[in-house]
Amino acid sequence: RLLLAHTALDPLYTVREYQPEWADSLHADAPRRAYRSAMDYFVRAAGPSQADRLRHDMARLHLGYLAEASWAQQDQVPEVWEYLAMRQFNNFRPCPTITDTVGGYELPADLHARADMQKVIALASNATTIVNDLYSYTKELDAPGRHLNLPVVIAEREGLSDQDAYLKSVEVHNELM
Repeated sequence: RLLLAHTALDPLYTVREYQPEWADSLHADAPRRAYRSAMDYFVRAAGPSQADRLRHDMARLHLGYLAEASWAQQDQVPEVWEYLAMRQFNNFRPCPTITDTVGGYELPADLHARADMQKVIALASNATTIVNDLYSYTKELDAPGRHLNLPVVIAEREGLSDQDAYLKSVEVHNELM
């Protein structure tokens, strides 16, 4: 379903025989309708490189979703480094792309593509997402089921108390910053 949802953002280019079925599928599923509509609005405001950036940002996000889904299905807590790798994909990275576009400015494609710029964008996106992990930690503790966030992963994998794992997560955030 996630792959098919992504085709609402990054259209399927296929043979004529199967194109109508794919197009019909976009309207048969509420999340795909929403993605398609959102992307249509975004493309009207964005330049070509901004639209391409958002597609790639969302693909990264979807990769992170898939990792989390796999861990949930297997009832597995990842290693801390695995969790941080997932967070580099499942993070707030699409937000600056959208904000820049709505704000009417664009980082030039050659500057955006530089490795040092990608590192800055990834670290900023990771740090803000870790803040979200920290902020929602206590709410998630009260919710049914196990919710993966950095303090939970550190507590389980490193054998730390909840408080010590939370404080270590703050240290991880601060180092990312």
